[in-house]
Amino acid sequence: MAFCGTSIASYSQEDILNETALVQGAVMDFDENIKVGEGIIFENIESKRTFEATSNDEAKFKIELPYSSTYQIKIQGFGEDVNYSKFSIPALKEGQSRLNYQIEIKYNPATTFTLNKVHFESGKATLTRESYKQLEDLLEPMKLKKTLPKLKLPVIRMTSDQKM
Repeated sequence: MAFCGTSIASYSQEDILNETALVQGAVMDFDENIKVGEGIIFENIESKRTFEATSNDEAKFKIELPYSSTYQIKIQGFGEDVNYSKFSIPALKEGQSRLNYQIEIKYNPATTFTLNKVHFESGKATLTRESYKQLEDLLEPMKLKKTLPKLKLPVIRMTSDQKM
């Protein structure tokens, strides 16, 4: 669990409990197969501040989210995040001390990935520096996901006007 842009150490446990709701969840596909290592992002609709969690070996996660906010739930994808759903946490009412939520995220992950910004130096088999960004964007989620199917990486097209 990470609080982007916020240091948890600067808050007491009591402050966190008074200002945040506990959100616990599980991630699976529509066939009820658990999804381990899925990056779940909660983006505050108004402030754009993000909070991130990763599903554990049981596909579960938990995260503290501030009250009085609506969040866009996103699933960390390969190269770009996938919008999943919106989720609102109301303000605490007088007499309430804490809100807890249980959510279940079900989705089928993408099985096709297009690398359209991977280029080679002309006449060589050397990647250009600009290619690294897209390859790194693909690598990060792959490191987290322990339940990836066997990957096949076909090269669909490679063209050059230079003779090798």
